[in-house]
Amino acid sequence: MLLIVIVFSFSANAAEVNIPIKPNSISIIGETHRHPESIKLFQSLINGYLKNNQCLTVALEINSNQQSVINQGKVSDIEISSIIDHPAFRNLIGDLIAQKNNGACLKQLAIDGVGADIDMRRDAWMARD
Repeated sequence: MLLIVIVFSFSANAAEVNIPIKPNSISIIGETHRHPESIKLFQSLINGYLKNNQCLTVALEINSNQQSVINQGKVSDIEISSIIDHPAFRNLIGDLIAQKNNGACLKQLAIDGVGADIDMRRDAWMARD
């Protein structure tokens, strides 16, 4: 299984980037918040990986308390920080949900731990899973 985490910034298209994503590894791939070209690159990497019938876990910078909403597939109901929320990000989440519903070996994790209910440093919370 592969875990992809969105954490750092870059801007390019999939044809320009050759990222060797291997099974049983963690690849940290990020996006510039609110820039659709970053999301498009991320989406193309995910789609390319899934075409090889590999299992994939995508960790999203969304509060962990939204995991059940993600699992229900209600993209419009997911509470996302206004800093990162934008139509392309929600489209990515919707696309991932659709691919999983169509049989892709895909898991989405809401890993952010922001909030008074979390008694742990944010980075430690994100790394716990």
